[in-house]
Amino acid sequence: MFIPFWDPANGSGSFIHGIMYLLAGMHPNNEMEIISQNEDMVKFKLKNVNMFFAEGPYLGVSSEDFIDCSYGILSVLSSHMGLEFSHKMKDGWYMVELKMK
Repeated sequence: MFIPFWDPANGSGSFIHGIMYLLAGMHPNNEMEIISQNEDMVKFKLKNVNMFFAEGPYLGVSSEDFIDCSYGILSVLSSHMGLEFSHKMKDGWYMVELKMK
C-alpha cells in the first residue's frame, strides 16, 4: 500500500530524506547523526527510537517485534527504490544503512 507513494523516478535522495524524516519523527527527543555518506550510500543512527519500550512492551508490541516490523516495511520500500536497507540496534542507537543496489 505504501509503494505508490514512493516513486523511483524521484530518485533515491528523495526517498532517503523521507525515511530519515519519518524515523527522526518517531520520538520528539530523537537524536540523529549521519555517520558516513557518499553517492552510493548513507549510514546514520538514531537515539530514542525504542524509547516507548523502555519499560517493556508498548501497546502489546515488544521492541524486537517493532524493529522486525520496521525492517519488513523499510526493506520492501528500499528495494522498490533501488536501494538495500540494513539496520541494527547497537548501544541504544538504531543504526541504519541505505545503499544503491
